[in-house]
Amino acid sequence: MNTSLRILLAVPILIAGISAAGPKLSFDDGKKSLEIMQAYQIWGVATLDPKSVPVPDPRADLYFRRARLGLKGQAYPKLDYLVWFAYDNLGKDPNTGTLGTPQIVPNTTFQVWDAYMTYHLDSTWANVSLGLFRPQVGSEFISSFTAVPSLEKALTHYYVRDHLLTRPSGRETGINAGGFLADSVKKWAVGYNFGIFDANQEKTTAVAAGSLKWSPLLTGRVSATVGDPENKEYKLSTDLNSFGKRTGLTLSAYATWQGESDEKLDTTQANPYIGGFKRNSVYGSSLLLNWRYLELDGEFDFLYREFTDAFPALYAATKKNAAYVPFTSFQDKVWHIRAGYSIPIPAGQFLEPSLLYSAFIGDKSSPINTDGTDNVLDGGLNWYIQKNSLKVSLHYVVQDGEAKSQFTQGPDKKGALKQRNDYLALGVLIGI
Repeated sequence: MNTSLRILLAVPILIAGISAAGPKLSFDDGKKSLEIMQAYQIWGVATLDPKSVPVPDPRADLYFRRARLGLKGQAYPKLDYLVWFAYDNLGKDPNTGTLGTPQIVPNTTFQVWDAYMTYHLDSTWANVSLGLFRPQVGSEFISSFTAVPSLEKALTHYYVRDHLLTRPSGRETGINAGGFLADSVKKWAVGYNFGIFDANQEKTTAVAAGSLKWSPLLTGRVSATVGDPENKEYKLSTDLNSFGKRTGLTLSAYATWQGESDEKLDTTQANPYIGGFKRNSVYGSSLLLNWRYLELDGEFDFLYREFTDAFPALYAATKKNAAYVPFTSFQDKVWHIRAGYSIPIPAGQFLEPSLLYSAFIGDKSSPINTDGTDNVLDGGLNWYIQKNSLKVSLHYVVQDGEAKSQFTQGPDKKGALKQRNDYLALGVLIGI
């Protein structure tokens, strides 16, 4: 490895020294509060053997994989709020082999990520959230990027997001009711969430102004724990690493349903299918095992979509995708298994070797990912300086797959093809 690449990959370590607590204000005799939050995921990435067409040089890249600025607090007794803004992928090279699309040159992307409030009608059984937020489905989807032991989130996040939702953020406007009952003495817990969302915009309906046909997205998730609860109270996200504080197993199951939206084909595109369905669903299950310093989590999801009777013949008539097998429905699959072991070291810090394997398998009748595959193997070492608030990670990621999946983009009309490649990354996670 040349000197410049060594320097580039070392830069995130120097940045780690800037972590500090964000300011928090209380007023109205402590009944109201406001806290400023920030979170940064900074990566130095070496893409060693790019295989896109045309083939780019190997390269080093230093960029902000994720960047967040937000506010949270209490608006009134029993009413909490949270607003996150995102400006991700600042400085990313288009030919770097990682997930995510670079910002355009002027770096103009600064967008609302979350904007919701939660009213605790009953703190155990009736917590109602309203606004723009993640539907409660798979554990990987609802976990924060700050909580996962792998460098990047598993494929179970990305394929579920794109199957269900419009926005790259994975957020939609809606309402969710949930509860969480835990007994830390008898060592058990149960939880539930049921939501309704308006997922009726361009990506899932193929119409920029929205579909003429309308159906809400309905979601449901239940969980059961044997042993220590994974959370102390009701939350919309999951923490995976307990840093030796938990011994317990949580099993979750979830399902979604959305009815008919406009089916659209565009024969000028390489893939003529641009959205719509008769019915759309995700269903699956996940597990989280914490055995003191050991963390093991896994998930398996089925991505189901059904079309009207006329759709397969209309699609096949475009003659754009010879691999497609005409059928009125398809069911893709995506899963992951991941483990980490947090080794205590002095000053309340931890070293954690971790390993992730994640895979996607596309159905032959899927017009989106026809018979496609996508595989990720991520192995590395995490150094938790302040648990999930300050972490340095060194990971090597091996990626493979076939056409008609998120592994590849293209080829376009000029034959250009981009794909994710193997890479070595040194990352710093900073929560302020």
